[in-house]
Amino acid sequence: MNREERDAEFVRRYREGETLDAIAQSHGLTRERVRQVIKKVGGPVAEAARTERARRRAAEQDHADAELLAQFERLARDMASRGMTRGVVVGRLTLLYPETLRVRVG
Repeated sequence: MNREERDAEFVRRYREGETLDAIAQSHGLTRERVRQVIKKVGGPVAEAARTERARRRAAEQDHADAELLAQFERLARDMASRGMTRGVVVGRLTLLYPETLRVRVG
């Protein structure tokens, strides 16, 4: 991989929400050096990368919540019919059945 390809990979990964540290570790560089390269080639600013990471985390959490609710649909519907919000239902199911959760986004 030449320098231009590497720099383009840095920008792509950062734009997709990966951290400077994660990118740096995969290339044996410091996060500061990766930040400098991204800035030099006109990559996204830090705020845009943070926003993308937050958006992805929220989407992953929504997906995990939906899977949990689908798995326990009958129980979730019963809890909802008793006036519990989605957040309360997800929280209680998570506490009651932790072994069923593959990935919970923290």
